[in-house]
Amino acid sequence: MVGEMEFVLLMVFEDGNNAPPPIKFEIEEAEEKRLPVPKFNFFGVDNECQSLVMRFIEQYIQLFDSNERSNLIEAYHDRVTFSTSFWFYPDENAKQHRFDIGSSRNLMRIPPQERNGKRVHYGKEAVVKFLAEEFPETNHLMETINADVIHHSPQMLSFTITGLYEESRSSKSFKVTRLFSRNFTAVYQGAGIVIISEQLSFSNANPDRRGRMVANGSKRSAAALSSQPSVSTVSAPVDETAQNAMVQRFMVDSGMNAHYSRECLVVHNWNYEEAGKKFTILKAEGKIPPDAYC
Repeated sequence: MVGEMEFVLLMVFEDGNNAPPPIKFEIEEAEEKRLPVPKFNFFGVDNECQSLVMRFIEQYIQLFDSNERSNLIEAYHDRVTFSTSFWFYPDENAKQHRFDIGSSRNLMRIPPQERNGKRVHYGKEAVVKFLAEEFPETNHLMETINADVIHHSPQMLSFTITGLYEESRSSKSFKVTRLFSRNFTAVYQGAGIVIISEQLSFSNANPDRRGRMVANGSKRSAAALSSQPSVSTVSAPVDETAQNAMVQRFMVDSGMNAHYSRECLVVHNWNYEEAGKKFTILKAEGKIPPDAYC
């Protein structure tokens, strides 16, 4: 130890004088690397996969938000496994999340004796019973939904959806916004897919996070609605009366208000068929902003 100290002192003081400054090499500072822009709703290059997944998500969430969750049994495989994982911030009161923690399989928070599968639901009857009888009522904010396909093969399909939903418990006047992620693994059955494994992770969404996700979702929806079609085969009707009639018809068919119906027709050069196709795709992807239906 003494020898090491003497060596350090010799490096600082040489023959009683200050040692010369160390030689340094200039290194060119690398340009600031920017993170890539996130890409929402990633499906690869398979359009059929995109259509299949988005159709499944739309139908699944519609049933999940309804009072008929028992009908979700058709979406699950006979041997499905299902679990939930809940996490909360350190400043939150754990007593407020008794149900969430009680059903959660967060391995960092449950005792070792319960890590052997006690909090895993096996079989579609058990899964749907838990969702229908124990899981609170929900209302998903579709403009925040994002889907990513992780794996796609002729044998199976794995994808994740994330977003926000509002949760109601004993009193419908009391609502809490949840941030969620659902990881699905599915196999093909008939013309569709059935879930063979699912993990639902969720937590409370603070107001700042909710505001940013809703704002980003609205921007994506507006941009998608304003995108120009690649092909236009019908010229715009000059007669204002004919245009108004098309708007009224589109309002009935789509359920959107006059402003969004007219905008959708205008950007598609009043091609009713193309506008309808675009609306159907955006609706399936959850990209229609809520105020479009006001």
